[in-house]
Amino acid sequence: MFEPDLLKPILESIDKLPPFPEIARKILELSRDDDVDFKDIIDVIKYDEAITFNCLRLCNSSYYGLSAKTFTIDQAVVKLGLRNIQMIALASANELSDYSNAQEGYGFGAGELWRHSVATAIISKLLIEKINLKEDSILFTSALLHDIGKIVLNKYVGKDMVNMIELAIKEKLSLVEAERAVFGIDHAELGGIVAENWKFPSMLSNAIKNHHESPEKFIPNIVAWVRLSNLVYHVYLANSVYSHHREIISNIKQSILFQFKLKKEDIDQVMAEIPEELKKVEMLLNLAF
Repeated sequence: MFEPDLLKPILESIDKLPPFPEIARKILELSRDDDVDFKDIIDVIKYDEAITFNCLRLCNSSYYGLSAKTFTIDQAVVKLGLRNIQMIALASANELSDYSNAQEGYGFGAGELWRHSVATAIISKLLIEKINLKEDSILFTSALLHDIGKIVLNKYVGKDMVNMIELAIKEKLSLVEAERAVFGIDHAELGGIVAENWKFPSMLSNAIKNHHESPEKFIPNIVAWVRLSNLVYHVYLANSVYSHHREIISNIKQSILFQFKLKKEDIDQVMAEIPEELKKVEMLLNLAF
């Protein structure tokens, strides 16, 4: 059970994290406004060589199949769109490079946490489209970064994962509840603290912090949509090796879907679209980096 001595080094490790790149943070902040003037995005990106280079490289790749070459960041931003710019900016941040590394404590191989994060973000986009709502860039980013706390907690979880799973089975706890029982904190709350330290928009920090709360506790806001997107992802992986997530799959009840104006058929359609959408994004990011 929870030992206070375990929590102290975890919280101290957050304070030792390097500051989040100001340019990437500024792009996230501007993304709160879906009607943001692209000129404001351009004014931020043009001072970052890596982001500028990757945007131009992507625009001039065969992926976009454009006959006219793109020479300026102004043209690139308009062609790529806000969501792609966000992903490129976030993927350019060295501080998030651990997303692509193996998270052995959680049983993730190299690239698997990033793949899960991208897939959850894609699901959030697909779900929103099912009810004909305008795509929310903050929702997409929140879904993309929802598991950032696992990067910090990973090195502490490793030696206790077997005990956590045994505790979860014995006490009928979710993995998140088992994290709290052992460490006094879970990866979602920890991720919220990291996001706050990095001065992310409060809406984004809140979504990360609360993404494991029950959707029934919220009106369908960004927090609830991220939670639902994460649940749908684990339904999608129901037959995978991530068996410690099976307990949350049953949480997508018809009563919950009704709150989001969704039907079971919508969830089935979204899951059918995930492989192709994920392939597109992976191709996009591989081309850019």
